[in-house]
Amino acid sequence: MKIRNNAINIIEKGGNFYWYFWHLGNEGPKGVLDAVFLFMLKCLIPVYYFGVFMKRFLRPQNIVGGFPVISVGNLTMGGTGKTPCVELIVRKLLDKKLRVGLLTGGYARTSKDNKKIVSYSVGENSEVKDIGDEPYLFSKHFPSIPIFISRNRAKSLSEATQKRQCDIFIMDDGFQYHNIEKDLEILLVNKRNPFGNGSLFPAGFLREPVSSVKRADLIIFTHCGESIENSGFKKSFSALLKQPSKIPVLESVHKPLHFEKFDMGVKYRTEEIANRRFLSLCSLADPLSFEKSLEKLNFEPIKKLRFPDHYIYKIKDIEWLNTIVEKENIDFVATTEKDWVRLPKEIKISVPVLCLIMELKITRSEEILDNMINKVLDKYKNEI
Repeated sequence: MKIRNNAINIIEKGGNFYWYFWHLGNEGPKGVLDAVFLFMLKCLIPVYYFGVFMKRFLRPQNIVGGFPVISVGNLTMGGTGKTPCVELIVRKLLDKKLRVGLLTGGYARTSKDNKKIVSYSVGENSEVKDIGDEPYLFSKHFPSIPIFISRNRAKSLSEATQKRQCDIFIMDDGFQYHNIEKDLEILLVNKRNPFGNGSLFPAGFLREPVSSVKRADLIIFTHCGESIENSGFKKSFSALLKQPSKIPVLESVHKPLHFEKFDMGVKYRTEEIANRRFLSLCSLADPLSFEKSLEKLNFEPIKKLRFPDHYIYKIKDIEWLNTIVEKENIDFVATTEKDWVRLPKEIKISVPVLCLIMELKITRSEEILDNMINKVLDKYKNEI
């Protein structure tokens, strides 16, 4: 299948079909063959939705953990910025001197769930591939909080509450877990690219219909200030805005802070590395979010290297990257924290690797989020 990205400075690696589907799911069909293939995928949507229905039906219903649960999730398959939002909420709760626990699935890890779910903290021999990049980073950023990793969130919550070492739980990517009672359901929507081409998987990136936003207690638009780029985005975005609901809506941005050389703990201000020749490297569901963050800093990479979401880099990938570094006379490689922890230890990139450190900043109505969190805590004030 033909890769449809014609930009001369963008290189998409890791699988032609992945990138074909990524462009089709985000941008819609570009020609007759695309339209035919998309129609075939849409014919499979009922099969996917039947599987989702059966999974929901077979799960035990209305699980109550006895402790407050705040869920952060989305309608799409990644790309909204859940990780920095979860970290923002964790910091707010830690500031209140609460014992916070994190429930996460450890997406793209190679290890299987153990019969007994245990909390995890990063050790010297920890491997990202065994637990997933997000739990690894969570534990690096918040070494004091227990992290419960399991694809079975109900079992994870049950065992986590039995340990009685937490006052409150944050459920990462929890919007699709209908069977677990949550005290605050936060839905993230990427304002620049709300729902891709507007179709359910496998024809698009929606996990469930846009009408499901009615289950949310709070909606946070991420990547605000970036334009909605095509009519498909505008149509699906308008559908969200027309939902007859009194759900509060907040706006946020992903704010670049500084660059950091992780292996040495050295921080760089943008002016220190301005006007250098560099490559950007990322494997995110929405690579544009990282690349646009660089643009905000007036940083323009010589090449933009993209890999599939949560990609585990191999030695051959770094060898290939090093050839580009030498050919293009590159001074450094700019990447994300998630990508840095997935680079192989057996081989080094031949120039410095600098992570762009970001944080989620609520730009409108943050007091609504604070008030909703306080209401959750008031509900359990005699138990916390």
